[in-house]
Parts: sequence; structure tokens; C-alpha cells
Amino acid sequence: EAKESNIKIAVENTAGFKPQKMNKLFERLEIISKITKFKDILSYVGVCFDIGHAHIRGNPVNYLKKLNPSIKIYNVHIHDNWGDEDEHLRIGKGIIDFREVFEELSRRKYSKNMVMEYLTDKVSFIEDIQLIKEWWRLSQEKRKSSSSIDFDNFNKQRKEDKRDKIEVWTEDIVIFLKNLIKKIEVEREKKKISIKKLCFYLDIPPTTYQGWREGRTPIQSFYLKKLVDYFNLEERFCDEENKLWQKYQKMTPKDLKYLVKISSVPYSLVRKVIETLRKIKDTDLKKISIKKRVPLTLLRQWKDKTKIPLHPLYLKKIIEELNLYSLLSEEEKNWLKNKLEEIEIREAIIPYYKRAGKDTLREVAKNLGVSYESVRLDTLKIARKIKWIVLAEEHNLIDLAEEGPKLLKKLNIHTLTFEEIEILFRCGIFDRRVYKVLKKLLEYRRKNPQEFIKEDILSKIKIKGVGKKTIEKIKSYIKFDYR
Repeated sequence: EAKESNIKIAVENTAGFKPQKMNKLFERLEIISKITKFKDILSYVGVCFDIGHAHIRGNPVNYLKKLNPSIKIYNVHIHDNWGDEDEHLRIGKGIIDFREVFEELSRRKYSKNMVMEYLTDKVSFIEDIQLIKEWWRLSQEKRKSSSSIDFDNFNKQRKEDKRDKIEVWTEDIVIFLKNLIKKIEVEREKKKISIKKLCFYLDIPPTTYQGWREGRTPIQSFYLKKLVDYFNLEERFCDEENKLWQKYQKMTPKDLKYLVKISSVPYSLVRKVIETLRKIKDTDLKKISIKKRVPLTLLRQWKDKTKIPLHPLYLKKIIEELNLYSLLSEEEKNWLKNKLEEIEIREAIIPYYKRAGKDTLREVAKNLGVSYESVRLDTLKIARKIKWIVLAEEHNLIDLAEEGPKLLKKLNIHTLTFEEIEILFRCGIFDRRVYKVLKKLLEYRRKNPQEFIKEDILSKIKIKGVGKKTIEKIKSYIKFDYR
């Protein structure tokens, strides 16, 4: 019937449908085609390749590579996800590297339809079409130029490319993006637009924008482009900024995710580790690997600069083994300490999620309808706050009431210590303004040990953002007599 009506039948790879099963199906069709009546069957049956469904099985590129080259692809479905559910998200909202997939489709000489299988508004839809067209154009160019590649030196060249990425990303793109967010903030304040209004107008999640303001590196280029266009910043970029902006927009979600990882690492620390490893012979590297239980392949990748040293536990082991700790700056030591603390907290908290039937933070994030990053950061904030609350209780500073920790009694300004105000600030008793004023008071007391501090000193302390409300709060926390 399909032959009579000149209709092509496309078998879709549903979520969980392995490429091996698809190959078996077409092997059977090939056997059937031996029968005279069905000899043309393979001319009318092909595959509808669903990128999102393939991602649930793993990497869509690997799916295509495992698919028999003789199988024709009649259609492609485009939608994003996080690799565990068929979410049909807008491109960029998940973690699929579409440029990689398009390159593989291009190698198979695919030239038919593409269907965007997700709902979004008209403006976003047009933006996505333009992005898909650009990615497809780049994949076609790459395929045409691939014939000139020297395959003997291909792996060597790929290593060099990765090294370039590491140098470039850490040295310029991260700095450029952080400066760009600062420029956007300046423009927003000039126009006197609230974050809420700006995000509503441009259809940007407020939590995403807030995360950027707090120092998180932007990975959603389409959101950042909206802001750059809205404030006409692109026309004010210098040549160097313009190059970085173009490079950033062409980066894949996979690249951007990696960028976020490496942007948090102090590059000076990475350089110290890599430079020391490069002086070590391979035989000695094997001994270090066995002694410290760090994978040898990982150490070689660090040495070759094809991977950046990211894992804090492995980093700590190598820094100890190479006696590098004394060479680290305070910033580098603090970064390592915070990362190790984060691992410790996560290991302590995950069992509680498991009891509630949730195996991972990502699963919790999905159920709450928020990003994994926000759940991770909130979890760390809560865990750290709990540690400070325990410390405050040990110092007899707070009372643990049902509605939350409360100050046990008024604090005497003449006996109060820097440690105590730090503890009370960290566990949420004091806000930042109160904390700043109290620090100033203690600094004044240290400089003038003979002076009796009276309440009227509060009116003499000038700190930006501190007004009458903060002063009244301090009076409710502090007493100025010796009793």
C-alpha cells in the first residue's frame, strides 16, 4: 500500500529502543525483501531518528554510529532532556550536544526534514530555528573539510585542540562573561528596571539571572543574547570582546557545561599541578597512581593538558604527594577546603534523600521543578548553616526554638568576641548590616581598650546601607553596661 501511494514509512526510535534492536528489525526486513512481492520494502521503510529518545539510552552520536549505515533516515525529531526522562524540553534547557549530533547526521549525508518537538513561544521558536540552521550549516562545512584531514595526526590534533580550549576558556571567556554580567547590571540600574520586570519582559527565569549576579557563569547563550540585544551592548564591544562573544555563542551545551566546571577552579592551582606532573616520568607516574589510588589515565590526561584537574579528592592526594601545599596561595587553599567540605556535606545528606526515596540531588530538583544547581547550592547552604547553629549552641549563644534559633540573651559589647559575632551571623541571627556594625564596634574597642563604650557610639558609625532600622536591631541584641 505504501508503494502504491508513494508513502515512506519511518520507524521511530522510542525512548529506550536500542540501536541493536533497530538493526535487527531492518535485518528481518532485508530477509523479507528476498520475496519477490516485497522486493522494494527497504526503499519505503526507514527510521525517524528522535534525538531526545536516543539521549535516554546514552549519547545520540553513539546511537547513530551503532545504527547500520545502510538504514535510511527519513526524519529527525529535535528536543532536549537531561538523559533520564523523555521531557521534550526546549534546546539548551537540557544537556544534549546538538552540534555533535548534527555532525554525525551530516556524515550520514542526511538532508531531509527536522521537526522541533517541544512547545515554546513564537520569539523563542524563531531564535531556535536560527540556531539549528547555524549548527547545521557548521556541521555541513565540517563534513566538506573533513576529507582534507590528516588522519595519522588526527588524535594528536584533537589533543592540541583540547589544550587550546583549556587555555582559552580559563583565561578569557570566563572573565569576559563575568564582566559582561557587570555591564548588564550597570545598564539595568541606569534604566531603573527591576530584575523581576526585566526577566518577565525578556522571558528569562529570575533564578537564572540571580545566579549570574551571584557569580555563576552563564551557560544559556540564548538568554544572555536577549540581554545583550536589549541593552544594545554588542555594538559597543571592542574587537577582542566581539571575538569572544561570537565564540561563546557557537559553543555547544556540552562545552558550556564544562566551562562552568572549570571556571570555578583557580587556574594558578591547575598550572602548578600540571607543570609539576610534566616533569615526572611515566614510570614514576604509575607509582604515584598505585600509591594514591588515582587513575593513571587521569594523571596522564592532566600531564598532557587534555583534561583539567577538577576532582578535589584526587587533587588533594596529588598535592600532598608532590609537596605542593606550601606553594598554594590562601585563595587556592580556601577553594580546595570548600570543595572537600562540599563533598563531605553531600555524602552526609544523600542518605536522608535516599530514605525519602530520592537517590540523587538531580532527582530532588526534578520533583521540585527547579534546577539541579539551585538544589545543590541550597543543600550546601542549609548544611553549613546547621554546622554554625551547632557551634552557636555549644557557645551558649542561642536557644533552639521550634520556629528557629533565637538569641539566648543580650550580648555585652565589652566582652563580645569576633568569633561570637561570626558564629551568630553564619547561623542567621544577625544580617550582614548588623554584622558589619558589630565588627566596627569591636575594632573600635580594640583600638581604645580603656574607653567605656556607650550606646551613643552607634550614631557615630557610618557604614553604607546602615540606617535607623539596623541601629534599632543592634540595640535589641547588645547591652552597653557591664552588668
